[in-house]
Amino acid sequence: IFAKYAAMPIEEVAKDPQALKMGGRLFASNCSVCHGSDAKGAYGFPNLTDADWRWGGEPETIKATIMGGRHAVMPAWVDVIKEQGVSDVAAYVLTNLDGRKLPESIKADPVNGQKLFAANCAVCHGPEGKGTPAMGAPNLTHPAAFIYGSSFAQLQQTIRHGRQGVMPAQEQLQGNDKVHLLAAYVYSLSHGDKQADAE
Repeated sequence: IFAKYAAMPIEEVAKDPQALKMGGRLFASNCSVCHGSDAKGAYGFPNLTDADWRWGGEPETIKATIMGGRHAVMPAWVDVIKEQGVSDVAAYVLTNLDGRKLPESIKADPVNGQKLFAANCAVCHGPEGKGTPAMGAPNLTHPAAFIYGSSFAQLQQTIRHGRQGVMPAQEQLQGNDKVHLLAAYVYSLSHGDKQADAE
């Protein structure tokens, strides 16, 4: 039965109720410990039910992520931009990219943060902070999708110390056919409503 589904496009498998039940069981056994039983993630683990994908949410990209795993690398910036630079960049991300207000007691300069961002951060996150899926650099304009938190203090922690996220490869554990089902299940979590609307 796994081989039957593996021969079908992921988008088609994602519409098959039996395949989704099987994929759901595989997810519960292998993925929920990190992403949660509802697939909505947790601190340090992405929500798989929304439209924010660090590496891309296309069917084959999801499958490639599950098969080969991912290792995200956000470097630590404090030695390069110093503590004031960390605060300034966090202020820029918070106010200009996310459209939120800076806490009143904070002494930070978003204008300087924008300059530092352009010189150091835009290479991965893009000049408008919209992210680069090929590098796993997240879109910084969607604070709800920040897996390490989006408060001013949490943004500073990420910029100051960096982050090292690891998604373990499942190819050896699950094999191609089961990963194909898992990819279809995960794809359905964030695309199910769109599929229903199209039918």
